[in-house]
Amino acid sequence: MTKFYWWMCAVVLVAGCGSESGVEGTGGTGGRGLAQVLDPVDGDPAFAVLSTDFTSSAISLLDEGGALLADEWLTSGSTWPTLVAALSGDVALPTKQMGDGSIVVIDRLNTDVVSRFEMATGGLLGQVRTQGTSMVAAFSSNPHDCVFVNDSSAWVSRYEPSFEDAPEPDVAGTDLLEIDPTAMTLTGDRVDLSFFNEEVDGVTAYARPDRLVRLGDFLLVGLDGLSADFTAASSGKVVVVDIATGDATGFSLPGMKACGIVVPVPGVDNRAFVSCRGASPSFDAVEQRMSAGLFVVEVDRDGVASIVRSWLPSSDPGAASSVGNIVPLDDRQVIAVANGDFVTTTDEAYLLDIDTGDQMLLFSIPGSFEIGEGAYDPDSQLLLIPVSTEGVRLYGGDGSSFELIETIEVSQSAGLGATVVSSLR
Repeated sequence: MTKFYWWMCAVVLVAGCGSESGVEGTGGTGGRGLAQVLDPVDGDPAFAVLSTDFTSSAISLLDEGGALLADEWLTSGSTWPTLVAALSGDVALPTKQMGDGSIVVIDRLNTDVVSRFEMATGGLLGQVRTQGTSMVAAFSSNPHDCVFVNDSSAWVSRYEPSFEDAPEPDVAGTDLLEIDPTAMTLTGDRVDLSFFNEEVDGVTAYARPDRLVRLGDFLLVGLDGLSADFTAASSGKVVVVDIATGDATGFSLPGMKACGIVVPVPGVDNRAFVSCRGASPSFDAVEQRMSAGLFVVEVDRDGVASIVRSWLPSSDPGAASSVGNIVPLDDRQVIAVANGDFVTTTDEAYLLDIDTGDQMLLFSIPGSFEIGEGAYDPDSQLLLIPVSTEGVRLYGGDGSSFELIETIEVSQSAGLGATVVSSLR
């Protein structure tokens, strides 16, 4: 395969837009001591499986070997007399959970709530809205991720921008909003990322922060950089945020677009994979491929970002554009999905070495966006990949090759497709 040499120096954009107050520091239901709302989980959950048809959702729990502990433990039919009556159909799980026996669930567009449950007791530990009350009827913050710093601090990415001229901070969006994950309340602090909005052909492409990863004393924030109608895309970049000061520094990925996905590298505390999915105003697959790629980004002790490794599908005409639903195995190998499109309606999951560009096909499925986002346990070398038409595929291997062990069916009674497997540790 043609090796791609990254000869362009990454452009660093510095924005002195530190953490600011102005968001009302409430908005939650409180911390521990709330009533049991779900069945206690018998066993030690290691993975959560999110299943959805984007109208309703369910979360099932697996143990460290992939065995089913609780099918549809939390569903859109679960109700309790608190902030949200039921799980919505647009749900996400944090890139990394707290790892303390609780599970955090993010209700996204038009629900805008982060909830935390204790699995051993089935107790609801609290919920918090990711916006204030200034313009609730006109604004949805659309939270996408939550990264935990300590027992009193976590940051939520608010993906949706406000289209008002001078919105109040609590409904501004396009930012990071701090919550207290124990009290489940807003702290009143935020990091404004609107500095990274760009004008593209007379249209504003909003920063749209998506996924978050903690790298030492810093947060790495992926930006999608898309307009209100998602047809215009800004230049690809990620942002490094100093946790102590809230200062945000942009780091450009030249030629790339839609770089909102960042995922930690197992065993390396200062590196993350960045997935740039690419973008096209006309949704043309060839044009999108030209602005897609994978990167390993390192953030040093001073908060300076650099590219350690990179791979672009456009560097090899014969390569599949496997940049989606990435699951890093180490800082060189990654499971990555090439999604079907209007031309090629087949999803393919690959084991990709981004140093050499070698792709080994793990499996393929007819259809588009059938293969979801998986998880990998480097200790047991267990790989779990959700397939919406099947359930969760369990693979065992040695890190360089994998074999299918079995497929675990989840959410069959609700008729929901598995889309995400997330580690709870």
